[in-house]
Amino acid sequence: MNEERLSDVLSNRDSRWATPGRVAKLAELSTLYEENGVLPEGFAPALQRCCPSSSFCWARAQHRLQEEEPAAEGHGENASIFWPWIGDDYRAGGVCMVALNLNHADGGWWSINEEYAIAGHAIDRLAEGRKNVYRGSSFHYRAMATALAVGTSLEGGEPVERPRPEDAATAYQRVARVQAVKCVPRGHKSYPTRAMRSFCAPRFARREVELLEPGAIVALGGDARAALDLLGEIKWRHQEQRYAAGTLALTERSVDVIVLPHPNSHGRLWPIGQAELVAHLRAEPLGPGGR
Repeated sequence: MNEERLSDVLSNRDSRWATPGRVAKLAELSTLYEENGVLPEGFAPALQRCCPSSSFCWARAQHRLQEEEPAAEGHGENASIFWPWIGDDYRAGGVCMVALNLNHADGGWWSINEEYAIAGHAIDRLAEGRKNVYRGSSFHYRAMATALAVGTSLEGGEPVERPRPEDAATAYQRVARVQAVKCVPRGHKSYPTRAMRSFCAPRFARREVELLEPGAIVALGGDARAALDLLGEIKWRHQEQRYAAGTLALTERSVDVIVLPHPNSHGRLWPIGQAELVAHLRAEPLGPGGR
């Protein structure tokens, strides 16, 4: 997909997203999708039909297929590949969040720019001072609180445990987010099949992360942590009850990885992990003056 077409697709979602830096990076990522047959000639078909691994990934989940129908903007179909979120201020050496997959358990359609609809809603609500962004969930606030702590440490600053929602909104523009699995089966909280987990992360997510060149990767929850193991070998430095840190070996470089409980986990799992993370980052910074 060329940059002009890509810019139009982003603008169809929200005109503020078609910035030159983001367009250039997404064009580079789109080459990866084109090479794998999931973005032919700038059109995004349903993954369950066009992905090279679809017959394996959907073999036992035919009853969970998404509807194959045109997306509202007219540049693809429901259940297509989608671009990672890249914040306006994200740069190589920044924070990349790795999650499992989108949650569209009840069906509905999405398209190649879906992450930008999700991020736009979250940024707007956080900027209004709200911690609960969607249906009473503080997921986005907590995820950005973790990302902000890691990013601040990379930059040589002093991380904080509980930033203001407005600061979390700013953090959203400094991070990238990659979903390890691109297919989103209906029902069961959109949990992907075992085959999807096995095939998708090595085919797409590993290369996405390499192209984004992060200084640190953040994974929240056990599913995201398991996805990291499919991206490369990890050497763990800290493995505590609610916090883990290590180094992931990619093709040409290594990158720090941070794992915390999922922000929507029951009880105080994430708050405890966030407190442990900030304490460690203050004692052992990731950036200048760190380990």
